[in-house]
Parts: sequence; C-alpha cells; structure tokens
Amino acid sequence: MTDADTLMFFDQHRSALPVYEFFESKLYDLFPDINKRVQKTQITFSNQHVFACVSFARVKKSVSPGSLYRDHIRAALCFGF
Repeated sequence: MTDADTLMFFDQHRSALPVYEFFESKLYDLFPDINKRVQKTQITFSNQHVFACVSFARVKKSVSPGSLYRDHIRAALCFGF
C-alpha cells in the first residue's frame, strides 16, 4: 500500500504511480533496511548515503513534436554508486 506522502507526490502524475510502485517494491525486496524520504520535488532512498532519487524534473525533449511519445510523463530516476 502506498503511503499518503507518496500519493501526494504523484498527485499530478497518477499515470506514473504504478511504475514507481513496481520500482519501490523491487528496491525493498533487494534492500529491506533502506530509508525513504518524500519531499516536495523528489523521493530519496538512502542507507548511510542517498543512492537513488525519483523526481519529475524537467528534461530536454528529445522526441519530435509529432511523435507518439509526446503525451507521456517523464520522470527522472537517478542512482549513485
């Protein structure tokens, strides 16, 4: 079950929530002792250090205007190793 803070984070991007929920479940399967912090602009995952962030930061469009992908939600997922 997704917590209230995460639902608020995805309020404007509901179609991306199932992808995020899948990612989060796999992350907790691999690393059950991680911490999650939901902020206004991103969700961060950490142990001793932040190692993954999810955000809806604007990225330069690399798709042509007539492309089928123009209406898709763009979410950024960053990993630090």
